[in-house]
Amino acid sequence: MGRPRVGGWAGGFGAVTPGGLSFHRTGSGLLAPVRSEQHEPAIYTPPPVWENTYSLSFDGSSGEYCYATLDASSPMKTADLSALSVAAWVKVTTASALTHVITSAHSATTVNRYMLLAMNWKQAYVRLKTSTSAWWASSLTTDLNDGDWHHFALAWNNTTLPQIFVDGLLDHEGGLVEGGVFNDAGEELETIEVGRSPEFPTWRLKGFCDEIAWFPGVKLSEDDVAEMFSDGPSDLTDSGSYDTDRSGDLACHYRNGDHTEAAGDDAPYDASGSGNETDLNFAAGMDSSNYVTDTPT
Repeated sequence: MGRPRVGGWAGGFGAVTPGGLSFHRTGSGLLAPVRSEQHEPAIYTPPPVWENTYSLSFDGSSGEYCYATLDASSPMKTADLSALSVAAWVKVTTASALTHVITSAHSATTVNRYMLLAMNWKQAYVRLKTSTSAWWASSLTTDLNDGDWHHFALAWNNTTLPQIFVDGLLDHEGGLVEGGVFNDAGEELETIEVGRSPEFPTWRLKGFCDEIAWFPGVKLSEDDVAEMFSDGPSDLTDSGSYDTDRSGDLACHYRNGDHTEAAGDDAPYDASGSGNETDLNFAAGMDSSNYVTDTPT
């Protein structure tokens, strides 16, 4: 390219390369680049740290549950839904009885269509009712009321066997395909409840619940659930939380205090980012004091 041409000063203190970079002459006679403000390195700002600080506690009383009417455009209301999954972390503190944890149903009083995740004594317990089928089953694992947190998932579609997962492993599989759909005309899912269900409203949760997630239109795979469980609670809006990216299928995701709602005395927000979120409401007996720092790890 030839030598830098000297310019600007008669004594030759400045120099510019053909590429336009300015230099000054050092005491040793060498040319050194001139520092420019526009070339200062950007200050690195790390992304927010994902934390799981809170869960939601329930004492089993009539006033301690959360509820919502699904947003009119929620993915949970997609017509003729042929697959649906739900997952959550649960810790039960009662030694007996059936306690309902999470439900989506046709209405708060009519249960023509619903999906339910519960605890039956010391077993995980599930129920679902579609347009043509009904199925209920308990996990084969029978020691889940042990004072520890456990991860439960129910995965369904209308062409394969329904499955119950406990702590990342397939625990129980139905004997028959449960066909039909959710959200057939006139029987759309309308409600979400946490801590009880409209089917048996007196069987309320006594214990803790965290990181609730619904996946309308998707039957979670064994590898998906294993990945969700393997590192403990993780950011379900991140594709890396699954074997196959399910972050775009996430709806009605309740972090139970970790989505900024705890500080504002608000019920859990929907953290799914679906654009048609359904935030929960506290029943009369609940407030921000139900957010506790007992969390799954």
